[in-house]
Amino acid sequence: MVSIKEIEKKYGGKSYVEFKNDLAEVVVNFLQPFQEKRKELENDLTYVEDVLTESEEKAKIIASRTLTEVKQKMGLL
Repeated sequence: MVSIKEIEKKYGGKSYVEFKNDLAEVVVNFLQPFQEKRKELENDLTYVEDVLTESEEKAKIIASRTLTEVKQKMGLL
């Protein structure tokens, strides 16, 4: 990882366009794996639905425990 001081030294006295172009390249390279994974998931909707269903079930369990704890602390149970 490049420090802010190194970036300032590299682009000091240069135009904003140079910095902006380099930054755009960094952002595109960073996002590329996410975009590839998204395309992969678009082709496997059954897997995506399975993950969402499983996650929903886990979330319901956690929410139920939390709600029970809150009700107990409020004296409602």
